[in-house]
Amino acid sequence: MEPISPPEVRPSEDKIQHSFKVDTVPSLWMFKPGSSHSSNPGLSSSSHKARGFFRDLLPSEELFSKALYTFDIGQNDLTAGYHLGLTTDEVKETIPDILNQFTVAIKAIYWQGGRYFWIHNTGPFGCLPYILDNFTLQAPEVDRAGCGSPFNGVAQLFNSLLKETVLQLRKELPLASFTYVDVYSNKYRLISHAREFGMSLDIFFSSAKFIFFVRNGYHHLR
Repeated sequence: MEPISPPEVRPSEDKIQHSFKVDTVPSLWMFKPGSSHSSNPGLSSSSHKARGFFRDLLPSEELFSKALYTFDIGQNDLTAGYHLGLTTDEVKETIPDILNQFTVAIKAIYWQGGRYFWIHNTGPFGCLPYILDNFTLQAPEVDRAGCGSPFNGVAQLFNSLLKETVLQLRKELPLASFTYVDVYSNKYRLISHAREFGMSLDIFFSSAKFIFFVRNGYHHLR
Protein backbone atom coordinates (compact mmCIF):
# COMPACT_ATOMS: atom_id res chain seq x y z
CA MET A 1 0.00 0.00 0.00
CA GLU A 2 1.39 3.39 -0.96
CA PRO A 3 1.88 5.73 2.01
CA ILE A 4 -0.89 8.28 2.35
CA SER A 5 0.09 11.92 2.50
CA PRO A 6 -1.56 14.05 5.19
CA PRO A 7 -4.54 16.09 4.03
CA GLU A 8 -3.80 19.63 2.98
CA VAL A 9 -6.45 22.24 3.64
CA ARG A 10 -6.08 25.60 1.93
CA PRO A 11 -8.77 28.31 2.15
CA SER A 12 -9.66 29.89 -1.18
CA GLU A 13 -12.35 32.54 -0.82
CA ASP A 14 -15.43 30.64 0.35
CA LYS A 15 -14.18 27.19 -0.69
CA ILE A 16 -11.76 24.76 0.92
CA GLN A 17 -9.14 22.89 -1.12
CA HIS A 18 -8.84 19.43 0.39
CA SER A 19 -6.12 17.22 -1.09
CA PHE A 20 -5.41 13.64 -0.14
CA LYS A 21 -3.94 10.55 -1.75
CA VAL A 22 -5.32 7.01 -1.73
CA ASP A 23 -4.20 3.80 -3.35
CA THR A 24 -7.59 2.44 -4.43
CA VAL A 25 -11.02 3.87 -5.09
CA PRO A 26 -12.79 1.64 -2.50
CA SER A 27 -10.51 2.94 0.25
CA LEU A 28 -11.52 6.52 -0.48
CA TRP A 29 -14.70 6.33 1.57
CA MET A 30 -13.89 3.73 4.21
CA PHE A 31 -15.14 6.15 6.81
CA LYS A 32 -17.05 9.36 7.23
CA PRO A 33 -15.81 12.30 9.26
CA GLY A 34 -16.63 11.64 12.89
CA SER A 35 -17.10 7.91 12.36
CA SER A 36 -14.92 5.45 14.26
CA HIS A 37 -16.08 2.32 12.45
CA SER A 38 -14.55 1.04 9.24
CA SER A 39 -16.66 -0.33 6.40
CA ASN A 40 -13.89 -2.82 5.66
CA PRO A 41 -13.62 -5.59 8.30
CA GLY A 42 -10.38 -6.86 6.77
CA LEU A 43 -8.30 -3.84 7.72
CA SER A 44 -5.09 -4.53 9.63
CA SER A 45 -4.42 -2.95 13.00
CA SER A 46 -1.95 -0.55 11.38
CA SER A 47 -4.62 0.47 8.87
CA HIS A 48 -7.02 1.11 11.75
CA LYS A 49 -4.44 3.37 13.40
CA ALA A 50 -3.82 5.23 10.16
CA ARG A 51 -7.55 5.62 9.64
CA GLY A 52 -7.95 7.08 13.10
CA PHE A 53 -5.03 9.45 12.55
CA PHE A 54 -6.47 10.85 9.33
CA ARG A 55 -9.99 10.97 10.78
CA ASP A 56 -8.70 13.39 13.39
CA LEU A 57 -7.08 15.56 10.70
CA LEU A 58 -10.16 15.81 8.47
CA PRO A 59 -12.14 19.05 8.50
CA SER A 60 -15.67 19.08 9.82
CA GLU A 61 -18.26 17.21 7.76
CA GLU A 62 -20.11 20.30 6.61
CA LEU A 63 -16.98 21.55 4.82
CA PHE A 64 -16.90 18.58 2.42
CA SER A 65 -19.58 20.13 0.24
CA LYS A 66 -17.42 23.28 -0.08
CA ALA A 67 -14.16 21.49 -0.90
CA LEU A 68 -12.55 21.58 -4.33
CA TYR A 69 -11.70 18.02 -5.45
CA THR A 70 -8.84 17.95 -7.94
CA PHE A 71 -8.18 14.99 -10.25
CA ASP A 72 -4.98 14.79 -12.29
CA ILE A 73 -5.63 11.63 -14.24
CA GLY A 74 -4.27 9.42 -16.99
CA GLN A 75 -0.50 9.49 -17.20
CA ASN A 76 0.35 6.81 -14.63
CA ASP A 77 -2.52 4.59 -15.76
CA LEU A 78 -1.52 4.71 -19.40
CA THR A 79 2.24 4.43 -18.97
CA ALA A 80 1.73 1.51 -16.60
CA GLY A 81 0.27 -0.44 -19.50
CA TYR A 82 3.41 0.09 -21.57
CA HIS A 83 5.60 -0.97 -18.65
CA LEU A 84 3.54 -4.16 -18.43
CA GLY A 85 4.41 -4.93 -22.04
CA LEU A 86 1.13 -3.91 -23.66
CA THR A 87 1.09 -2.64 -27.22
CA THR A 88 -0.29 0.79 -28.07
CA ASP A 89 -3.57 -0.76 -29.23
CA GLU A 90 -3.81 -2.77 -26.01
CA VAL A 91 -3.19 0.34 -23.92
CA LYS A 92 -6.01 2.07 -25.78
CA GLU A 93 -8.31 -0.79 -24.82
CA THR A 94 -7.70 -0.07 -21.12
CA ILE A 95 -9.03 3.49 -21.39
CA PRO A 96 -12.75 2.67 -20.86
CA ASP A 97 -11.94 0.82 -17.63
CA ILE A 98 -9.77 3.70 -16.35
CA LEU A 99 -12.58 6.17 -17.04
CA ASN A 100 -15.14 3.88 -15.44
CA GLN A 101 -13.10 3.84 -12.22
CA PHE A 102 -12.80 7.62 -12.46
CA THR A 103 -16.59 7.90 -12.77
CA VAL A 104 -17.08 5.66 -9.73
CA ALA A 105 -14.72 7.86 -7.68
CA ILE A 106 -16.47 11.09 -8.74
CA LYS A 107 -19.91 9.68 -7.90
CA ALA A 108 -18.69 8.38 -4.54
CA ILE A 109 -17.53 11.87 -3.60
CA TYR A 110 -20.71 13.44 -4.98
CA TRP A 111 -22.99 11.24 -2.92
CA GLN A 112 -20.96 12.08 0.16
CA GLY A 113 -21.64 15.76 -0.50
CA GLY A 114 -18.81 16.82 -2.83
CA ARG A 115 -19.88 19.41 -5.37
CA TYR A 116 -16.80 21.08 -6.88
CA PHE A 117 -14.54 19.09 -9.22
CA TRP A 118 -11.41 20.29 -11.04
CA ILE A 119 -10.30 17.79 -13.70
CA HIS A 120 -6.87 17.86 -15.37
CA ASN A 121 -6.50 15.85 -18.56
CA THR A 122 -3.28 13.94 -19.17
CA GLY A 123 -0.22 15.63 -20.60
CA PRO A 124 1.86 14.64 -23.66
CA PHE A 125 3.67 11.78 -21.96
CA GLY A 126 5.30 10.91 -25.27
CA CYS A 127 7.61 13.85 -24.57
CA LEU A 128 8.80 12.57 -21.19
CA PRO A 129 12.44 11.46 -21.00
CA TYR A 130 11.70 8.32 -19.03
CA ILE A 131 9.25 7.19 -21.73
CA LEU A 132 11.65 7.96 -24.57
CA ASP A 133 14.44 6.27 -22.64
CA ASN A 134 12.56 3.03 -22.03
CA PHE A 135 10.71 2.43 -25.29
CA THR A 136 12.07 2.13 -28.83
CA LEU A 137 10.71 4.41 -31.52
CA GLN A 138 11.32 4.47 -35.26
CA ALA A 139 12.32 7.79 -36.84
CA PRO A 140 8.83 8.45 -38.35
CA GLU A 141 7.32 8.01 -34.88
CA VAL A 142 9.23 11.01 -33.47
CA ASP A 143 7.60 14.36 -34.20
CA ARG A 144 9.30 17.70 -34.83
CA ALA A 145 9.32 18.49 -31.12
CA GLY A 146 11.17 15.24 -30.41
CA CYS A 147 8.15 13.54 -28.83
CA GLY A 148 6.87 10.02 -29.41
CA SER A 149 3.79 10.31 -31.62
CA PRO A 150 2.27 6.89 -30.68
CA PHE A 151 2.31 7.77 -26.98
CA ASN A 152 0.89 11.23 -27.51
CA GLY A 153 -1.79 9.73 -29.75
CA VAL A 154 -2.90 7.57 -26.82
CA ALA A 155 -2.92 10.63 -24.55
CA GLN A 156 -5.09 12.54 -27.02
CA LEU A 157 -7.54 9.65 -27.33
CA PHE A 158 -7.73 9.39 -23.55
CA ASN A 159 -8.38 13.13 -23.23
CA SER A 160 -11.12 13.05 -25.84
CA LEU A 161 -12.92 10.26 -23.98
CA LEU A 162 -12.26 11.93 -20.61
CA LYS A 163 -13.94 15.09 -21.84
CA GLU A 164 -16.96 13.07 -22.98
CA THR A 165 -17.06 11.42 -19.56
CA VAL A 166 -17.04 14.79 -17.80
CA LEU A 167 -19.87 16.04 -20.04
CA GLN A 168 -21.89 12.95 -19.13
CA LEU A 169 -21.20 13.45 -15.43
CA ARG A 170 -22.49 17.01 -15.70
CA LYS A 171 -25.79 15.59 -16.91
CA GLU A 172 -25.98 12.84 -14.28
CA LEU A 173 -24.86 15.01 -11.34
CA PRO A 174 -26.72 18.30 -11.84
CA LEU A 175 -25.71 19.82 -8.50
CA ALA A 176 -22.00 19.40 -9.24
CA SER A 177 -19.69 21.97 -10.83
CA PHE A 178 -16.99 20.59 -13.15
CA THR A 179 -13.95 22.43 -14.53
CA TYR A 180 -12.05 20.57 -17.26
CA VAL A 181 -8.44 21.77 -17.68
CA ASP A 182 -6.59 21.12 -20.95
CA VAL A 183 -3.14 20.34 -19.53
CA TYR A 184 -2.06 18.55 -22.72
CA SER A 185 -2.25 21.58 -25.03
CA ASN A 186 -0.41 23.88 -22.64
CA LYS A 187 2.42 21.43 -21.97
CA TYR A 188 2.85 20.52 -25.63
CA ARG A 189 2.97 24.19 -26.66
CA LEU A 190 5.67 24.80 -24.07
CA ILE A 191 7.72 21.92 -25.48
CA SER A 192 7.13 22.50 -29.19
CA HIS A 193 7.61 26.30 -29.04
CA ALA A 194 10.49 26.31 -26.61
CA ARG A 195 12.24 29.32 -28.15
CA GLU A 196 9.20 31.51 -27.54
CA PHE A 197 9.67 30.83 -23.84
CA GLY A 198 13.37 31.64 -23.76
CA MET A 199 14.75 28.15 -24.21
CA SER A 200 17.58 27.22 -26.60
CA LEU A 201 17.10 25.84 -30.11
CA ASP A 202 17.71 22.31 -28.88
CA ILE A 203 15.09 21.13 -26.44
CA PHE A 204 16.65 19.86 -23.25
CA PHE A 205 14.89 17.62 -20.77
CA SER A 206 17.03 16.87 -17.75
CA SER A 207 16.61 14.40 -14.93
CA ALA A 208 18.87 12.95 -12.29
CA LYS A 209 20.26 10.35 -14.68
CA PHE A 210 20.30 11.71 -18.21
CA ILE A 211 19.74 14.61 -20.57
CA PHE A 212 17.56 14.22 -23.61
CA PHE A 213 17.99 16.51 -26.58
CA VAL A 214 16.51 16.76 -30.05
CA ARG A 215 18.58 17.73 -33.07
CA ASN A 216 18.27 17.13 -36.82
CA GLY A 217 15.12 15.04 -36.53
CA TYR A 218 16.37 12.34 -34.16
CA HIS A 219 17.13 11.98 -30.48
CA HIS A 220 20.11 10.95 -28.42
CA LEU A 221 19.92 9.53 -24.92
CA ARG A 222 22.48 9.44 -22.12
